[in-house]
Amino acid sequence: MKIKYRRATIEIKNFIKPNKCECCGKELGKECKKLDFHHWKYAYNTEEVRKNHLLALNNTTILCFRCHQIANALKKIIETDGQILNKLLNLIDKHGDIERYKKEGVNIIMVKK
Repeated sequence: MKIKYRRATIEIKNFIKPNKCECCGKELGKECKKLDFHHWKYAYNTEEVRKNHLLALNNTTILCFRCHQIANALKKIIETDGQILNKLLNLIDKHGDIERYKKEGVNIIMVKK
């Protein structure tokens, strides 16, 4: 099985990739076409991973395409400066969209930094 780690493609032998999305539970081949690894954190440099391929699996989750897109967006939000988040949330509030999110059960927290 091949996995991308940063810009390197790493081959991991004798690893059986799970066949369900760890988030929504969609099954490969039945409810989704593809499952990918999402790296929540890149804890190693590429050379370390080339020497020990199993390191590429650390801090990962198996996700379907939809959940992977959401995980990428969430990761970006978490890594974003609090002042920028506040400004964006205020823009959502200013344009009236924030009520729609609240109705859909999404908790929006104003970030103070």
